[in-house]
Amino acid sequence: RKDGRPHGDGRPGDATRNVGALPRPGRAVGRAAVVFCLDRDDAVRLDEVGPGTVRFDEVSPGTVRLDEVDPGATKQTDWLVDAIEESEFWAACAETGASVNLLAHYTQLDQGQALVEAHPDLTYVVDHFGRAGADVSVDDPAFQQFAELSEVGDVLVKASAIPAISDEDYPHRDVESKIRWLLDTFGREKVAWGSDYPFISPVTDYESTLTCLEEMDGLSDGDRRWLTERSFRGHVGH
Repeated sequence: RKDGRPHGDGRPGDATRNVGALPRPGRAVGRAAVVFCLDRDDAVRLDEVGPGTVRFDEVSPGTVRLDEVDPGATKQTDWLVDAIEESEFWAACAETGASVNLLAHYTQLDQGQALVEAHPDLTYVVDHFGRAGADVSVDDPAFQQFAELSEVGDVLVKASAIPAISDEDYPHRDVESKIRWLLDTFGREKVAWGSDYPFISPVTDYESTLTCLEEMDGLSDGDRRWLTERSFRGHVGH
């Protein structure tokens, strides 16, 4: 990562270090190889690591440091639409079978839909409930854009960073309605739990991000199995 925070081998630095730290094909079964592609040179090096997940942030593809960007300002930009024409980047994703992780705000889902429609042969992941907090209702028109997104391509939504999304203490039941709505809208094969570890560490421990699902009465045992294992494995092909 170019914001100086460690990824992969734990060393701060640029994205090329993270590409070098990823497991080679055949060593990544059961887990996702995550590449933070921040410029075109890194994107075309995807063939060195094999199938994985490309995390696509507001400043990608580009060379801007993440810690120099005002997150509030980026919510109003057209970064996803602007990226549609980055043909070399998308060709590298298609060639390597990478799943594209969109770290998009829920108010940008219309842009995400435009991108998916422009590159329908790729698989996509939308992270952290589209960063919609507990105060955002599933009936919010912007959040409802998820329903249209579910119909236009191979898209999985991550129910991740639950303690950070929630306004309540463990087990964060104020997030349950979002999880239930996403399961009903996308089908449980296209919704996956995620911890957001280690970034969730200042808020809670890893185990609690998982066990909170057991305390949500609206989820069945089958729902939990899909959320925590089956859906993501199926989506990325492991």
